[in-house]
Amino acid sequence: MRHTLILTILLAVAASIGCQHELDLPQGFVKADAGWEYDIRGVSADGVVIGLRSEENPDEGNLAFWSQAIKIELTQRRGYVLVTTDDVSSATGEAGELMTFSAKKGMGEWAYMVAVFVPGRAVLVAEAGGPAKVFLSRQKAIKEALLTAR
Repeated sequence: MRHTLILTILLAVAASIGCQHELDLPQGFVKADAGWEYDIRGVSADGVVIGLRSEENPDEGNLAFWSQAIKIELTQRRGYVLVTTDDVSSATGEAGELMTFSAKKGMGEWAYMVAVFVPGRAVLVAEAGGPAKVFLSRQKAIKEALLTAR
C-alpha cells in the first residue's frame, strides 16, 4: 500500500512538472516572481512586463471564442483600445491571435500586447505591457517572445 501511495505521488508530481508552460524572455528581461497566476513572468529595467498564463479549457472553447473574450474584457471592462489584430502561429505551430492595445493610464500612454493559443484543453495567454514609448521600442522582440509560448 505504501509503495502505491509513493508511486501515485511521484506520478502526480511528474505530471504537474510536465504541464508547466514556458515562454522565452526577450533580451534585457529577467525572470520575476510569477506568483500564483503566471507560469512565467519577466521584467525589463525600464518597466515593461511580460508573462505567460495558462488556463484550463474544460469546454474546449476554440481560438475565436477566447480571442473574443479577451477583446471584450480589455476594451469594454478595462478601457483599452484595440489597435491591431493578427493571425499568428506559435513556435510549436499552434494557431493563435495576436492583439495590440493602447490605453491612457495615469499621466501616460500604455501599450499592451497579448497572444492567445488554444492547444487542446488549455488556453495559453502570453502578454506584455508597459509605457508606450518604451514598449514600442521593444515591440519586435516582445512579439517574438510572445510567439514562443508553449
